[in-house]
Amino acid sequence: MYKDNSQLRMEDFIFPYGKLDPENDWVKLAALVPWEIAEERYAARFVNNGHPAHPARMALGALLIQRRLKCSDQWLVKHIGENPYLQYFIGMKEYGPCPFGASTLVAFRKRFSEEDLAAILEASVPKAATGKQDDSDDGNDPPNSGTLILDATCCPADIAYPQDIDLLNQVREKAEKTVDELCKAAGQKKPRMYRKRARKDYLRLSKSKKRSGNAIRSAIRKQLQYIRRDIRYIAELVQKGAKLSSKQADRLNIMTTVYEQQRLMFESGTHSIPRRIVSLAQPWVRPIVRGKAHANTEFGSKLHISLVDGYARIERLDFEPFNESEDLWRAVARYRERYGCYPERILADKIYRSRQTLAFCKELGIRLSGPALGKPPKAPGLSRQAKKLEYQDNCDRNAVEGVFGTVKTAYGLDRVMARLQETAVCVIGVALLLSNLSLSLRAALALFCLMLLLFVLLTLRSRAYLDRLDEELAEQPGFKKPPAQIVKKSYTISTTDPDCGYINHGNKCGIGYLMEATVDCKHGILTGVGVDVYAANRKESLLVLRHLERQIQYGVPMKQIALDRGMTQALSIVDWSFLVLPDIFPQFSFPTLRKNMAFSMHSKRTLLSVQKENCLDITNCIAISLRGNTCVTTKQQNGIASFVPGEAVVWIKSVLGEEFWPVAAILRFSGGTPV
Repeated sequence: MYKDNSQLRMEDFIFPYGKLDPENDWVKLAALVPWEIAEERYAARFVNNGHPAHPARMALGALLIQRRLKCSDQWLVKHIGENPYLQYFIGMKEYGPCPFGASTLVAFRKRFSEEDLAAILEASVPKAATGKQDDSDDGNDPPNSGTLILDATCCPADIAYPQDIDLLNQVREKAEKTVDELCKAAGQKKPRMYRKRARKDYLRLSKSKKRSGNAIRSAIRKQLQYIRRDIRYIAELVQKGAKLSSKQADRLNIMTTVYEQQRLMFESGTHSIPRRIVSLAQPWVRPIVRGKAHANTEFGSKLHISLVDGYARIERLDFEPFNESEDLWRAVARYRERYGCYPERILADKIYRSRQTLAFCKELGIRLSGPALGKPPKAPGLSRQAKKLEYQDNCDRNAVEGVFGTVKTAYGLDRVMARLQETAVCVIGVALLLSNLSLSLRAALALFCLMLLLFVLLTLRSRAYLDRLDEELAEQPGFKKPPAQIVKKSYTISTTDPDCGYINHGNKCGIGYLMEATVDCKHGILTGVGVDVYAANRKESLLVLRHLERQIQYGVPMKQIALDRGMTQALSIVDWSFLVLPDIFPQFSFPTLRKNMAFSMHSKRTLLSVQKENCLDITNCIAISLRGNTCVTTKQQNGIASFVPGEAVVWIKSVLGEEFWPVAAILRFSGGTPV
């Protein structure tokens, strides 16, 4: 039995500890899921009697959460029971424990078929991208428009890498188990099957480090003989009146199929056979040859998708290997049904470029990506133009590779953990649905940022207009400038200890003092004057400089200084200039900053990177400008030097003394970047 469920609004969710944040990702994602289509397809699977089932939003929402968090069924139940946003996402009306157990998720995955997921995927694409473009009423076909991207991949199943000897050993053990069950049910004595000898023959090969071809064939031959005898025992027991259960019959069917396949490959000396079984636990899984660098053959389902504007749709999903170029005709027909016209171009691999598909695309005026058949054109201009077009098509086709990478790495399709065929199909469809929803979520965020940028630009433009208006008003006779407003600031001062200061920095909040100390990193002792104490509201970077100045006065030798990130980003060259003396500091370095933000000051040179155009007054200094691999040296006696943004400028100290440092003090650092 299934009851109709109206969709929950965020305002209707009862949370006793406050209100939900409307900017949360789960709240935004819930507004993008096509719950109505899922409800319609989900409700059609139930009859009007029995106990009411869980709502469609709860079933589909739980599967989406599991794919996004990449967690097991048990951990999903724990996450939902602890997170109010996840409870709102699955449609719960108020905060409480998870309303279902871990085993219920198996039923949720069984209730969404491939057709249901295809309909939900279609509804997840924004309406603006699926609207009909055929507005002509003259009877002619509309012009081709848009880009259709086609590609296929394999979604590996969670099975061990199949080896013939391991598979035969599993079949032998299953057959022995079936014989034991039949003998126990019929009350007969177990026949002699030499189990220990068969196990020993298997371990002799599986534990050997180097396997020769003769050893492998000998071990396989022995396992085939053991299995043939066990299957004969099962047949004799059935003839004597033993009955096989449905589970035992299915298991026997799989075992006999594996035995026949392995026997045929052993006798013919081949390693491939149609519809080859590679796993007893998942007999529907087939080898999929993809020719990838990391694995030439993968074991799982083959997924063929089409991509339009970044949104994915399932064209074909099968556990049997197939040629994806056979689906090109159906993909083009579905594109015309959705958009009212044929695509302008199809971006696909070379496997799609058969003579039939090329003739089909040429007849419809569709350009299929890839090099043309036959010899290249003799004209060099046409050849360069074709290569440029092919390069652009390859760049645009990379979007489908990004979708495959996302659903595999982020949503768990790199190893499908579902144990049943129908649940594996559901996992793949939910991962693609989540990819479409994430794209819509990013598009909504990009639209918000664009509107915010537009608002900022309009605000700046209005401010510039108001500034010009103020200048015009100031030139008018009788204009009086409005009086300046005095802003009063309040400071917290202790009445008992006025020398301290008030600080409000994260966890540090209250009235107190700042302590500055210098420690010798080699010996772990306080150096120089020991500890300086200042009011808590003083600027810490300046206090460090005063402390180091006192260290110099007391003659403490220093080679390098290690500061925390806040100090290194706040200090500037003008603050350090009085400390840079050849006989005291050979070099300063800041190891806490990133490489692209750090800078080093040497005793005889300083390397800076100009980020914007600066005009510096250079007196008796030499400036070396590095532009790529070219070094341009300019010597300015009394003049102004201008530098292009992005250049690296090397200042060399002149022979006239310390006049270089006042000049270098003009450039200041803010967050590790010179401005």
